[in-house]
Amino acid sequence: MVETISQEWWRDPRSHFGELKAESPMLSQRKDIQPAVEFIYSQLGLLNGAALLDLCCGPGRYSVGLAHKGFEVVGLELNQQYVTLARQVAAGEQVATGFLAGDMRSIPFVNHFDAVINVGTSFGFFDREAEDQQVIESVARSLKPGGVFLLEMGNRDYYLKHFVAKDWRRREDGKVIVIQREFDYVRSRINSTFEVLADGDTEEKWSHSWRAYALVEIAAMLEQAGLVLSHTFGNWNSGGYDVDSPRMIVVSKNGKA
Repeated sequence: MVETISQEWWRDPRSHFGELKAESPMLSQRKDIQPAVEFIYSQLGLLNGAALLDLCCGPGRYSVGLAHKGFEVVGLELNQQYVTLARQVAAGEQVATGFLAGDMRSIPFVNHFDAVINVGTSFGFFDREAEDQQVIESVARSLKPGGVFLLEMGNRDYYLKHFVAKDWRRREDGKVIVIQREFDYVRSRINSTFEVLADGDTEEKWSHSWRAYALVEIAAMLEQAGLVLSHTFGNWNSGGYDVDSPRMIVVSKNGKA
């Protein structure tokens, strides 16, 4: 069973896989994110120098990758350690990006960005749906009229069809992380516990909870905020979206005149 999860589990640095280090080779340009960077660049359809917000930017991999594409990128991230790491990575790759510590529910910009991206399933962390709606409202306020919002997360329908209650992965240091999950059907949340094992013993343990949204719910939330859904994809290769799509990528535009 998954243990009781704090409503603000996302404030625990361990829940963001904080083992990433500044010396990790080519952190921002890893091959695993390049298809996503190319996709985002093509879908946004913006001119060189366009202002872009990477919301919940983490260690800045996407921010730096998109800065290399010619965007003026700002990254907003709650975790100060990630902000520091992102600045180091950007400086090492000699790109002009700005990284700020802040809460995604209250973006400190109004009518400023040509585009906002939120990728890597960093939407749906909060305990109440009203707080997630706050995030989308804040995104809408930060966008210029006609600005683009690209939201990428796990596909709820795929998770339900292919649900994995328990698995594991090995870290670079040889330690094993065991992941145990359960789906709360009443609240549509995936609750997970992560346990780090070293020589068979538990070294540390933490939990998190994610609100798994259906596409129809996301569409309604966007509409409420004045954002018009334009495209939906199931992967970074521009594939169509259906129940067997691991990801849900939703592109919308700010309908403000």
